[in-house]
Amino acid sequence: MEHELHYIGIDTAKEKLDVDVLRPDGRHRTKKFANTTKGHDELVSWLKGHKIDHAHICIEATGTYMEPVAECLYRCWLHSVSH
Repeated sequence: MEHELHYIGIDTAKEKLDVDVLRPDGRHRTKKFANTTKGHDELVSWLKGHKIDHAHICIEATGTYMEPVAECLYRCWLHSVSH
């Protein structure tokens, strides 16, 4: 079975994450999450709920604000995350 590639952009800030998912059909899904452990878990659940199994993710490099969500995505769901 061929994987459908999604593109996910995450704009990070101290207190929130703005997430945009570009689907293979060209449509977008957007949602805001708290930049906390609970918010990161909610993000992973939201992505899994949309049956995203193959994605390229770009996270805004904001120093320490992006590191916890990148680590969560790696640990909970993704095969690799690069800064």
